[in-house]
Amino acid sequence: MRNKIIYVVILLVSLSLQSIAQKFQPGYIITDNLDTVYGLVANNNFIENGKFCQFRKTDSSEVTAYQPSEVASYRLTDGKYYISKEVIIDSLRQRVFLEYLIKGKANIFYLRNPNGEYYFIQKENDTLVSLSSDEIHLANNQMTKSKKYTGTMKYILKDAPQLYNEIDKSQLDHKSLIKIAKDYQNVVCKDESCLIYEKKTKSKIGLAISSVIGTYKYYSASELGKTKWNKIGLLSYGITLEVSLPQLNERIGFKPSLLYGKSKFSITDVETKYVSVSSSYSTSDIEIPLMIQYKFILQKKYLLYFNLGPYLDYSFLYVEESYYYDSFSDIKLKTNLDQTKSDYLSLGAGASLGTKIMISKKIYIDMAATSDLLFRSGGLNKCLINGIVSIGYCFE
Repeated sequence: MRNKIIYVVILLVSLSLQSIAQKFQPGYIITDNLDTVYGLVANNNFIENGKFCQFRKTDSSEVTAYQPSEVASYRLTDGKYYISKEVIIDSLRQRVFLEYLIKGKANIFYLRNPNGEYYFIQKENDTLVSLSSDEIHLANNQMTKSKKYTGTMKYILKDAPQLYNEIDKSQLDHKSLIKIAKDYQNVVCKDESCLIYEKKTKSKIGLAISSVIGTYKYYSASELGKTKWNKIGLLSYGITLEVSLPQLNERIGFKPSLLYGKSKFSITDVETKYVSVSSSYSTSDIEIPLMIQYKFILQKKYLLYFNLGPYLDYSFLYVEESYYYDSFSDIKLKTNLDQTKSDYLSLGAGASLGTKIMISKKIYIDMAATSDLLFRSGGLNKCLINGIVSIGYCFE
């Protein structure tokens, strides 16, 4: 047992180290002296990318965390581009890394911090201007938002009045603002094209057919030591939905499943040293794990992930037969069954470690080992250890 624990610890540590290594991607930093230094840049989440840049020259080099006051900009090769700028947010002047969404005659920048999302526009060498929506409180205690930013954009892009209608219909998001800046470029400078740095963050949805093979065991704390529960073989099948959440974090996803399974088992209630009651059961289960997925190793053809989340289980329990047994007198009698059917809802939590392998551009295989613990009022709890294999199709 001790060796198994040591092996699991070593495995988790190695996977964690791989996770740290995999978030570094080819890129470069540009110093305040406008020198370009190539190496590896950490692809962190939106909030962290706005606070600092983690950089190292090679895989074996030490990691240096640069603050916005220490470098002019940084970029992941063919990916996100961040530039150091001084902005005012909530009346506080601060220097941050803004994500460069599009560069041209009108530049659009983006920042996410724990308080929300912020967009900025800058017309060539003019002042950086914030684009915002004002919150308006209505008489019925409801709240709405005005499109204050549309007036700001019309003023800044006043030399292209043909865009006013598009600005009025726009939303304060990546897609709308990039399109306006691109259209503005085509109006005022058709001979030059703009550069779009924004990395596409379109959500991906996968739908898979899943099969579950494993074992579970009922147990009751109130009857511990008096009731013997045998381990039960499990075979379930169903569908699994996988939704990526790149606007939140490209490593985060939501992964719910709807599974159905059947099993048979027996229970022995120990009354005394010689007397016991043995019962045979069959059960049908509807299982709904609602997992949050974190992809800690993310490659083009495969990924490794960890899932954690709530687990719902609705079971139909059938008592098929029950026997009273006295081993002292060697008597075995079939008991009267007062209730042969019951149903109950169990709530708990589940965790899994798995890998997803793309076998084509759209089709993938997903394999995971899971452990789940379910609780029900009355003390009949359930522990599951399963293996899941899924074949899915990715929609974009």
